[in-house]
Amino acid sequence: MIFSFSMFLQRHFWTVLCSLCFILTGPIAHKTMPSILDSTKWRPEERMLYEKIHGLSQEHVRALNIMARTVYGETRDQHKTARAAVAHVILNRSKNEPVNVPAVVFRRKQFTCWSDHNRPVLLAATAKDRAFLRSIDACVSAFKAKKDITNGADHYHATYTKPYWKKSKRMKSTGQFGRHIFYKRS
Repeated sequence: MIFSFSMFLQRHFWTVLCSLCFILTGPIAHKTMPSILDSTKWRPEERMLYEKIHGLSQEHVRALNIMARTVYGETRDQHKTARAAVAHVILNRSKNEPVNVPAVVFRRKQFTCWSDHNRPVLLAATAKDRAFLRSIDACVSAFKAKKDITNGADHYHATYTKPYWKKSKRMKSTGQFGRHIFYKRS
């Protein structure tokens, strides 16, 4: 039993850690946030971001942390539409499969930003980084969007790569946003 639990922890360490952080700090952040919001030290984009997040369910806020870090890792130096498109792909995958957002993001060989040199950068991102704030904003917008800008895309790749799955006849291109090309499995 100990062996299987350690295997579970190894595979899902970051998901468990992020979920615990949100569970432990959620009530504290919720109680202190209104008084902090009234502070004049808030930048306008931080105030708008809080107002957007405040309307989300607790489940969505937990998923938002991991999702925003993924979007940040994949598109932090790209345009707003590229960030929104990656956020929509994550949501589309979680809708098409019976799993939650963290399970989609941390699935093996899916989002390279979690498995390469970007991982420490993703974990260290804070609200002081404007690119991270923009990533959070893109994810919140994707959660609340009525229309998917990728037309249901569930895969994408950078323009400079050629993944093996691209050759499949089942993959139909839905467009290009920034330096990524998006596909939908038909």
